Parts: sequence; structure tokens; C-alpha cells
Amino acid sequence: RRKIRLLLIVTGLIIIIAGSVIGFIQRVNVREKTLGRDFNLIGKLEADFIGGSLNDVAENIRLETQEVLYIEALGQANLSYSGVDQHAIERDFFVKDKEWVTGGASSPFIETYLNTKASNMLKKYSYENKYIKEIFITDALGGIVAASNKRSDFYQADESWWKSAFNNGKGMEII
Repeated sequence: RRKIRLLLIVTGLIIIIAGSVIGFIQRVNVREKTLGRDFNLIGKLEADFIGGSLNDVAENIRLETQEVLYIEALGQANLSYSGVDQHAIERDFFVKDKEWVTGGASSPFIETYLNTKASNMLKKYSYENKYIKEIFITDALGGIVAASNKRSDFYQADESWWKSAFNNGKGMEII
């Protein structure tokens, strides 16, 4: 009788333990599936929100760049190349780029680009829009015209993003 009781107790404990382990594993699996599904849904909602926010920012930038002040500054910069030899333009970019990289934000050369009316409007626009940390305008050859802050270099036409955005003079949005 003792052996039978002991056998029944051990068998009962094994069944209880096995049932508990199986129940635990099932709860973990259900929790993982539920959390995975919820995280997936949250990720999709966040992506939609961010995508919508970026589209709003892009539309605001489109409207902002229609400001006459920007168009005039860009027109003046592009006109400055009229009748100038290509080699002279390249030398000028080389000199400006070197001075830009080595100069501080308060150097007179850099201030001519960062303290214009157009640059001040870009600074204000960047400050008022939490998604924009930096915004700048380049001319048709890739030189800085106006900027919200100092970029790493003056000449942008050697950057792959600039080539894509310039799109052989047709222009293209790059976000």
C-alpha cells in the first residue's frame, strides 16, 4: 500500500509538473505572439506617422522655398558664373571650400553666407521646425548660397545626394 501511494504521489507530481511546464510554455508562446503582433502594429503606426510628418515637412519646405528672397539670392549666385571660365570657377570653389573648412563660423568669409537675409530666414525656419536640424540652399554649380548653420564644406556638387537632387538641372526632392 505504501508503494502504491508513493507511486500515485510521484505520478501525480510528475503530471502536475508536466502540466505546469506545458502551461508555462503555452503562456510564453501566446505572450510572444501577442507582443510581436502588438509591436508590429505599433511599428506600422509609427512609420505611418513619421511618413506623414516627413511629407508635411517636405510640403512646408516647398512652400518656404518659393519665398522671393531665396529665389533672388539663388538667381544672383547663378548669375555670378555668367561669362566666367570653367577653370576659374573650379579654382574659386577650391579656394572657397578650403577657407570654409578651415574657418570658424565667425570668420568674415563664412559670415557672408551665414548672416544674409536668406540665411537668417533659413535659421528661423529651422528653429521653428523640430524635424529640421539643418537647411541650406546651393546654386546651380553646388556652392552654398545660404545656410541655417555651417556645413562641413562649401562645395556640395561632389556629394552623391546633391547629384541626385540636382538631377541634371531638373531638380528632385531628397528626404
